[in-house]
Amino acid sequence: MKILRYAGRTPGALEYALAPLLAEGSVAGAVLAVCASSGSASALVEALSRCARGFVARGRWLFVIHPWIRHLLGALPALADEDDAVGSATLFGKPFFPLGLRDRVQRVAEGKRCGRGEDSAWRTARAFVRQLRMRAQLGSPAATVVALAEETQFFSHPCFVGPNSPIERCLFWSFVSMIERHCWSAAVDLVSFMPTLEAWWKNPAQLGLLLGLGKVGSAVQVVAPGELVGEEAVETLIIGASAECNCREELIWDVVGPNQVLVGTTPSDTDATLIRVGTALIVPS
Repeated sequence: MKILRYAGRTPGALEYALAPLLAEGSVAGAVLAVCASSGSASALVEALSRCARGFVARGRWLFVIHPWIRHLLGALPALADEDDAVGSATLFGKPFFPLGLRDRVQRVAEGKRCGRGEDSAWRTARAFVRQLRMRAQLGSPAATVVALAEETQFFSHPCFVGPNSPIERCLFWSFVSMIERHCWSAAVDLVSFMPTLEAWWKNPAQLGLLLGLGKVGSAVQVVAPGELVGEEAVETLIIGASAECNCREELIWDVVGPNQVLVGTTPSDTDATLIRVGTALIVPS
């Protein structure tokens, strides 16, 4: 097992550490990245994007790694309840419509007039949402999600145009299929589906399990320390350095045997998890 080090807060350092693996081709095996903070997870994603390496969140960092899921979960309640001013203000913004925060607040909450150009954009968005609400009452929630994504600017979200876009699109259709299966088996419409959406919003880790995010090809799986599986075997293990100086959780690791690494967040072994590493352990210096 190789131990490769990188400067956790230096841009480009992780890509430099990954370079030998990419050159040798050994990074083609299963890769697991452990991050203790959202800042660390975001920094890791940026590095993997520059390396053109696919990635997927397996649990807690779902909304950090795939923010479009959070946008969808926030928009659907606004389609179910047109009297929800806060939800409507969220729905009329990016990534669905090019309406700024000030315009949305004025239009939805205060009802004030805006500029003529903003009026046109507002009328277009409002007409579409009104039509989509009517379609949602007659069709399935999954069909509503697809229409909201395909008939707005949703797929212009950076996640869907970057190097990870094939995985993001695969996850989108997995998300749609999961909604379809749930609503069909429970025989519910969009309004009745809201409690389930709220539960997913509160527990992104559970939502990630339902989506089966740990089974997306050779993508790098990004996890939080508490989500590690004992005796899990991977080819390459990346320990994510915190990008936040005041991070409450710091990862602690220790090589305890041939190709065996303990990873935890405290000096004691009580919360540590044993990981079997095949090729390389990539750690911050």
